[in-house]
Amino acid sequence: MQQELEILTQVADSTRQVLSDEPSLTMESVSDLLDRREDWISMLKRLRTLRATMGDQPGTSETDLELRAQIRSVSNMICDMDEKLNKFMQRRRMQIVKDLSGFADINSRRASEKKGKFQGARLIDIRQR
Repeated sequence: MQQELEILTQVADSTRQVLSDEPSLTMESVSDLLDRREDWISMLKRLRTLRATMGDQPGTSETDLELRAQIRSVSNMICDMDEKLNKFMQRRRMQIVKDLSGFADINSRRASEKKGKFQGARLIDIRQR
């Protein structure tokens, strides 16, 4: 369980570090963080599987209870930080949608202007003949 606590602490520290630069937070830094988290999660899964195969179940000793409390505390901090990351990603996603809809609007206006100019030119050509 000590190793699990160390991994969770690494996750919390790296997340805190990324969030500390929130005004200049980029999708690349969030993506890198999420990639590293996948590695840590796979390590946690392997540790828990190894502990289960060895029959090493958390006990009720004072140190085990303290470790569980620390793990729970770090996990709660990670959840709070994840909420901030999710809010950032939602804001970023909405900004991308707004930008894309603006581009689509501009493109559709250009297309309708070109279409209108082209049809007007046809009418003039027909009348000249």
